Amino acid sequence: MPLAGQEVVRGGSVLVDGLDHIVLAVADLEAAADRYRQLGFTLKPGTYHENGIRNKHAKFSDGTEIELLSVGSAGDPLAFEYARHLRNGDGPAFVALFAPDLDELAGRFDQLGRNYRRSPGLLAFRHDDPIRHIFFGSRNRSPNDLPEHFEHANGAEMLTGVWIAGDELSGERALLIDLGANPVMEEMRLPQFTAARIRFPRGEVLLLPGDLQQVEGRRIVGATVSTRNLLRLQQVMASGSMEVPEIIRTEQGASMFLPPDLTHGLWLEFREER
Repeated sequence: MPLAGQEVVRGGSVLVDGLDHIVLAVADLEAAADRYRQLGFTLKPGTYHENGIRNKHAKFSDGTEIELLSVGSAGDPLAFEYARHLRNGDGPAFVALFAPDLDELAGRFDQLGRNYRRSPGLLAFRHDDPIRHIFFGSRNRSPNDLPEHFEHANGAEMLTGVWIAGDELSGERALLIDLGANPVMEEMRLPQFTAARIRFPRGEVLLLPGDLQQVEGRRIVGATVSTRNLLRLQQVMASGSMEVPEIIRTEQGASMFLPPDLTHGLWLEFREER
């Protein structure tokens, strides 16, 4: 894995601008929603889908979001995939990166000979693709989004990062570089582990060792949200009689890290940028 200052080959123009959303699959949607409200998130109700999927959204004003998703009676292949995922417990299932122009992105994949499928506002890989956990969206802003949906008591303002862990991540690295990621991969130190950071204009992907997987084979292990004031998260957690994590100072700023047992299966970093 390249360290700070080492260049890697990039391919063409930037096709990914940052994050779109992360999907957190949970067995009990109401229990997960209660926990996220306790952590200071405002949740927008989702809808019941005919395939049995139900969801709620922690939305941010830039169009990014954390989606809480559960499955009742699975009614199509995607719902069955989530149901299989949940057999091993709650946890992140997919991450969508923000592609401002999905037609241009599809053209790049055509050039690379990579198979994909399209649906309105989304581009995803085939079920047998080893990097199926990554797909692409164009930001799902809804006409019924209201300003209060973006106001979170914990101070969270946008989803800025996703953490991917595995002992062999060459496929993810190659994909991100092909899509125009910053050509420098930086090593950064987090509380219990070291990650390589691949940057996009308004977001990042952290690549971590495989022993950070909460469930073997699940490569998405965490997310980063930005805040202007970590004090708001501290106040929310203290008022709910939760143990307040210490503030960690890094080169990127100041962060608080919520562990997976508190967040239904993922590391959740609140970062106050320098």
